[in-house]
Amino acid sequence: MVTIRSSSSHRPVSFRVIDAVGRIMEERTGISADQTFQIGSSYQPGIYFIRVIYDGQPEQLKLVKLSN
Repeated sequence: MVTIRSSSSHRPVSFRVIDAVGRIMEERTGISADQTFQIGSSYQPGIYFIRVIYDGQPEQLKLVKLSN
């Protein structure tokens, strides 16, 4: 499980989690400033990519979930 906190800016943030073969695992849009949430608790072990879009600028992060 990963805890994510959106920035303190007043602009909304969107993100999409994609697995290693390109399937969309989760997507959230319009996340308001200073919001905290968790993702990944139901994901299988593997590699995921989190694509965050903030102020029209995309960034991609790599997430590796290990087995329990």
